[in-house]
Order: sequence, then structure tokens, then C-alpha cells
Amino acid sequence: MSDNIFTPVRAILKITDELLKSTLLSKDTASELDKIRNSCDVLLNFLSDIPGETPFSVSSEGGINMDKMVFIVDDNDSNLTMAASILENDYKVLTMPSAVKMFSLLEKKKPDMILLDIEMPDVSGIEAIFKLKENPAWEDIPVIFLTGHEEENILSKAKETGVLDIVQKPIVPQILRDCVNKYIGNR
Repeated sequence: MSDNIFTPVRAILKITDELLKSTLLSKDTASELDKIRNSCDVLLNFLSDIPGETPFSVSSEGGINMDKMVFIVDDNDSNLTMAASILENDYKVLTMPSAVKMFSLLEKKKPDMILLDIEMPDVSGIEAIFKLKENPAWEDIPVIFLTGHEEENILSKAKETGVLDIVQKPIVPQILRDCVNKYIGNR
């Protein structure tokens, strides 16, 4: 199956999210947009669970650092879509909904950077970074945590893992772009 199937579905998610922010929508329109969004989420989850399929590439041409690959790992499709759309013009971007899928792909591809959500089911970002550091083939991959947490104890625990940086959610495009460029833009 072509990776291209994911890009239009993600575009629909992005447009739907933007439309849902509008205060001018009727309840019926908002309800229909919610149905579209939920259907896209179900479709993306289904497609990403097909055995043998790799996570989807969001971008493959253009940009100043297209020789560099960034894995984005988050269990929330909206966050994946947002982060990918911010970076896709400058980097090869692969998104995946879990650390389990990330480790599966790491057996085949080594990224230049990983953007990793802290709180995910099954394997948290903090657990994942310790597993990355245990493997000599992966221990040098730069990692930036993505999080909606503001609690000092969680942020302090995250910093202790040795991540390069922490980017707060909701993601501010320029902050994410600057953070990634700072660490791998000229490597």
C-alpha cells in the first residue's frame, strides 16, 4: 500500500480541526465535522495497524534538510498531524502512534531525531528513552519530548532522562521548528 494514502487523510484531519475552531459553525455542522474527524482517526489507526505497513511518510521532496529524517511519536493523531505539517517542508517525517511501532521501525531505519510524547499507553516516552539508551545503535539519536504536562515533577523527571529539549503542547509551530533546527538543522 502506498504511503500516499495517509497524506490526504491527515490533510482532512487538519482542515477539520481548523473548521472546528470556528465559532460561526452551527451545531449540525460541528456534529458532522466531528463525525468526519472520528472517521479519519479510525481510518488512520486501521491503516497503521496493517501488518507489514511502515508508518507513513508525510513529506518526500523540497526543504533544506530533506536528507534528514525525523520520527514523530504520539498517540494523538492531531498532534502527529500538527508536528508533521510543521516539519514536512524541511525534513523527511515519519509519524507513528506508539513507542512500540517506533521500536519496530528502528530495526529498519535510524532517524536523525525523534520527537517523543511523554504520556502514551503501553510504553511511555520516559520508558522509551531508557530503552533507546540501552541499545548502542540507538543511544546517540537526539530526542525531544513533546508534552502537555506542566507539572514540575514530570518535567524534572523528563529532563533527567537526558533529552535535548522539551516542547510544550499545544505545539507552537515556530518553537518546534526552531528547536528541531537547533539540534539537527546543520548537522
